[in-house]
Amino acid sequence: IRTFDPNHVIIAYCFDPTLIGPVDFLHNGGNHFLQNEGTLLAAWDQKLGWITEPHHPQRWAAYGDPKGMGWVLDWSTYIMMAQAGGGGANFHVYYLPNPTLSLAAHYGGAYAFDRLEYFKPIVNELHSMKVIETPKEVATIQDPYALYCKHRTTFGARAYDLDRWFELLKTDAVDAEALRPEKAAQYKLLLPNVLDEVMSQQTITQLNQLVRNGAHMVLSANTGRYCPERRDETFSLLRALGITPPTGAYVQSDADVSARVIAENPLFATGAAVKFFTQADQRQELLGAGLKDFWAWPYRWIPLSDYFGYFRDNMTTNGDVLARFPSGGVAISRHTVGNGEVLVFWGTPDYKPALLTGMMARASAWAGVRPPRAGSPIPLTLEGYSAQLKRRYALCWQDSPGAYTQRLFAVPDGNWFLDDMVSGERLGVYTGKELRDTGLPLVYGKGFSPLKVIRMMPVAQTGADWLGKYR
Repeated sequence: IRTFDPNHVIIAYCFDPTLIGPVDFLHNGGNHFLQNEGTLLAAWDQKLGWITEPHHPQRWAAYGDPKGMGWVLDWSTYIMMAQAGGGGANFHVYYLPNPTLSLAAHYGGAYAFDRLEYFKPIVNELHSMKVIETPKEVATIQDPYALYCKHRTTFGARAYDLDRWFELLKTDAVDAEALRPEKAAQYKLLLPNVLDEVMSQQTITQLNQLVRNGAHMVLSANTGRYCPERRDETFSLLRALGITPPTGAYVQSDADVSARVIAENPLFATGAAVKFFTQADQRQELLGAGLKDFWAWPYRWIPLSDYFGYFRDNMTTNGDVLARFPSGGVAISRHTVGNGEVLVFWGTPDYKPALLTGMMARASAWAGVRPPRAGSPIPLTLEGYSAQLKRRYALCWQDSPGAYTQRLFAVPDGNWFLDDMVSGERLGVYTGKELRDTGLPLVYGKGFSPLKVIRMMPVAQTGADWLGKYR
């Protein structure tokens, strides 16, 4: 299109950061999920923007925020900034003349057009904000071969149904990103998707090399079980790593399977029970037993297939056995591979967040990762600055009401006047050192927005004679 039309704005409904040049904007067509953070930050430097809408682009307080409290506009703002920085400060809005032709009739309630108008100057200002990235030392890997070969589809949304293992990282506030080859040397912890039974030779070679160079990795025995380039070979990733493949069947018909931890290890306390997930569990939970909230269930939309199970009768491995199933089979083991280490789950760990909270934080510590916001009371915090306006910003999302003190690590020395652009609250003057070392006290009241957009202006920029009335 660009070759014969140099002037019109071109928007592509897809997520492809390589479309720099011919395309002006990518469009998500419904952005409720915190994923792909940081992926489009560099694209905006080359003038590729990002447009956000919720699933109902004429109902900006309907659904889609994490706790379903009607803050989807606020949640979408946090997500789009996390994904693309100032390049994401764009909303796609539909005006639906219903129930009347009056715009004011659409203020409040689920339509919330008044909040869209309220957010317009906020988004205008954030358009010049550049997110400050901290180097990510944890890499996630989802190989599209699983989608192409196992599901025989290129339907991208299916990939999101299969990668909810990675949501455990957000539960523990561990900073991670999809593996970027140009940054491979900085990764200390590698997390292939546990459901990626099919992997390309390129992915297997890359993971093998990174581990042998010193990275740590957590995977399931079925990860990379098949590789099209290796034809009829099975357990291709394990073989490449020098880990002996399992023997015996992959048992899917047993329900309520737990392993007992028998040796000291980085992830679980000795004596702890670790739950595994099987097809029998999936079928049972789909029928309603134990399934309280479908939208919070990490196995939603995954078809009844053959993903979930465990190697019940695999009694030995060529690594250190850390946990065993009731049958005596190996459940978790640790292996030295070159200069790195690998932890293997010999089945599918049940990755409900309530069962594995803390595991990713411990895996990060095992790998030598130092998450910049580890232990942070508001882990969903973005920091940024506007060179154009000479201002700093922090976007803080916390949907549990209460009082928190959040450190802002990127604020330089100097005196800054702070206000919250969402609530309008004036927080007063803080020094950069205070914000970095002690933190900013923030109160999230019940019924108020979970999003705070903290604006930090140099004191001289306020031009206000009321400055002394505040902190």
